Amino acid sequence: MSIALALSLIASLTYGTSDFFAGLASRRLNVLHATAGTYLVATVAVGVGLLYVGGTWSADAAWLGALAGLLAVVGFVAFYAALAIGPMSLLSPAIALLGGIVPVVVSAVTGQTLGAIQWLAITVAVIATVLISVPSQRSSERVTVRAAVFEPPPAAARQGFSSRRAWILAMVAGLLLGVSNSLITIALHEGNLAVVSVLVSLYPLATVVLAAIVLRERLSALQVTGIALAIVASVVLALG
Repeated sequence: MSIALALSLIASLTYGTSDFFAGLASRRLNVLHATAGTYLVATVAVGVGLLYVGGTWSADAAWLGALAGLLAVVGFVAFYAALAIGPMSLLSPAIALLGGIVPVVVSAVTGQTLGAIQWLAITVAVIATVLISVPSQRSSERVTVRAAVFEPPPAAARQGFSSRRAWILAMVAGLLLGVSNSLITIALHEGNLAVVSVLVSLYPLATVVLAAIVLRERLSALQVTGIALAIVASVVLALG
């Protein structure tokens, strides 16, 4: 297995676990507080990592990095708001699908070379993400955006843990997020954009499994099929 594939899979695992912890924190705190705490710890984690890696600074890299960071913050506020008010095992895969398709399209348009087996594995991985997003039968909930983002959840909807524990979960999520983002950046330098992006987009596997174990969210038959396909796709890409 190449270093890029290994880093992508590890990043996917840490990313999905981070989302789970951040989603739990957002069910006790308001989303802006949870996101701010998570990103602060992630920033510190990445900053510490910079002390141990090489590389050079450039104006273009700094500008693009700042723009990417701004867009990521906006995206994560919306993401954590969604995880706070809906089933993680449905929302996390659906959002991952959107995030995984764009790099694949860019890779195809720019003509990055991949073998037929690798493109087939990528297709299977995308299908797996779609299947993972198909939930078991659940009751629907209606929550306003203002309530989800700016206010803590109502007492009846909060998880059974204290605000202190919620802040700890947010900090753990931030540490995992910082590690994940660092690994993704290295993997993108070492490997193919489409392969790395699709493997990373499988991160809902960790979120879904943790939601099933900890929150007792039921997995549908299609989700289980999607998990199996995701494993097959990962193995094919690793061997290819």
